[in-house]
Amino acid sequence: MASGVRSLDLDVLQVRTLTVKTAQNAVIPSTYVLISGGDGSTYWNSVSSIFPVSSFKTVYGNSGPTLSADLTFNTLKISTTGIQGLFESYIDPTTSTMMLSNVLPASVVNLGSVATVNTIQAATVPNPQTLLPVTGQSTIKYFGVGDVLLSTINPQNAVFFSISSYTSVGYSTISGETFKWRSTMVSTLSTMAGLPSFVSSIPFNTGWNWGSNLDMTLVDTPTTFTTGDTYFSTMSFPVNSFLPYLTLSTKMFVEIKPSYFFSSMVVSTDSNIVKPISSFLMGGATQFGESLVTSYVTSQMPTLASVSANGLEGSNYFTTNVLMQLNSSNVSTVCAQALPLSTSITVHHRMPGIIQYNSRSGLNNAVNPQFTNITSRTGGLYLHLYNQTPANLSV
Repeated sequence: MASGVRSLDLDVLQVRTLTVKTAQNAVIPSTYVLISGGDGSTYWNSVSSIFPVSSFKTVYGNSGPTLSADLTFNTLKISTTGIQGLFESYIDPTTSTMMLSNVLPASVVNLGSVATVNTIQAATVPNPQTLLPVTGQSTIKYFGVGDVLLSTINPQNAVFFSISSYTSVGYSTISGETFKWRSTMVSTLSTMAGLPSFVSSIPFNTGWNWGSNLDMTLVDTPTTFTTGDTYFSTMSFPVNSFLPYLTLSTKMFVEIKPSYFFSSMVVSTDSNIVKPISSFLMGGATQFGESLVTSYVTSQMPTLASVSANGLEGSNYFTTNVLMQLNSSNVSTVCAQALPLSTSITVHHRMPGIIQYNSRSGLNNAVNPQFTNITSRTGGLYLHLYNQTPANLSV
């Protein structure tokens, strides 16, 4: 180590051999050069400490051949003869790596569906699923068969599939027509006459007036019971789903199997406790006059001793099957008048003289007349439709 720091100011220095060591008397690495400090000083260090230096001599391929660098221009020339547009190159400055590939990115598939063909949905695929990458030696081809149509948005590399003659609106329409028939369980069906003839059981639905303590409508005012008549309705069913099967010669019948129970009766001087009940059908506010049928309510009175101030012991009930006719032309007319083209047919009843008043026996006029409807939920109402009248059918 030198014993001290010496300096010498010379204009020209010429030597045959120069030996240099660090301040610690260590050998300077062979990759170091003398670098100006920018302030008149110098120091030994690698050129890479000033700016990055990259160089190569040879490029090795996977198949064995080598490619020597063009040192004159420091340029690596690459030429490919692969499929145009399918050869890709990637540069990674971080690792000083160049990669060449002819493998395309993976295909993205939408697992759901989209409403329309548009660029927003093409850019962001909902519910995406990625397929395996496609090699540059293959080409995917898409074909639409029959009513299947293909639409593309080229800037987004997106392909849309749709069915030309079967839209979601059309599907909803078909579905709606189908579900209309869920309220009808066909028990017999015949198509030998061209249009079907059948007997259908109309199951219970919310349109039925079903349960106990159901009010009846008084014809008279609450203070006078001149006629003593009451009205009430019980069952209904949608009729528009049957319209396609109706012709001018179609025979239609509605059959009900009721189970109605009424309160006990008060016996007056006429001692008449056999009361009529008229049944008829209505479509909206229109009454089908051809459907009117009259029956009688059965009264229970075990003995005369059962008569009390509150009336006869036991109940009055109506369980007689009733078959009511419908004119198919009238049904079509009523449905055509409805807006939209849909209406229901309802079973109505009128009980003449059922309210007790003066000498007339009947239900107690001191309370609101009520009844109980426990008609079968699944077999209480049948629609009979005949497009070929049987020989033994009389109207």
